[in-house]
Amino acid sequence: MPTVIEFDGFLNAIRCVIDCPRRLFTARFLEMDASVKDIIQRDIEYIQDVGQILENETVQNKVVYNLIVEYVYKKISESKTRATDNLDWNLVEYFGLMSTADEESGPWNRLLSQDHQLIRFVDNEGCESIMFYVEFSDFLVAVQLGVSWHD
Repeated sequence: MPTVIEFDGFLNAIRCVIDCPRRLFTARFLEMDASVKDIIQRDIEYIQDVGQILENETVQNKVVYNLIVEYVYKKISESKTRATDNLDWNLVEYFGLMSTADEESGPWNRLLSQDHQLIRFVDNEGCESIMFYVEFSDFLVAVQLGVSWHD
């Protein structure tokens, strides 16, 4: 889906702005070729091959939003500014665009209207990330946000 590709590029730009030297901010399109649980399990197995799972739980949408604030907005600006307001709108709007493209008369924004599976992990190079999954009618979007990293 083109919107997911655009969102991935948007997250990459955010990564550059907050001076993350590694590609730890991503969005991936995952076809619903199995159950949501099975798709996420494949990611977990891959992560366990290249690192360690620190946390794996289902969380409310507000928890994910607060993580975006913590790991994106606060790294860009200590205070709320017009720029962070615009960034906030764009991050949330991408999920609204994907929701509308998926089902025009469906949920307005699936980031805000559902709970999400959240995985916190450390890769084999010691970089920590969170990943959360947003479910659509026949696909998932896996969003990774870097939490800590080194050069």
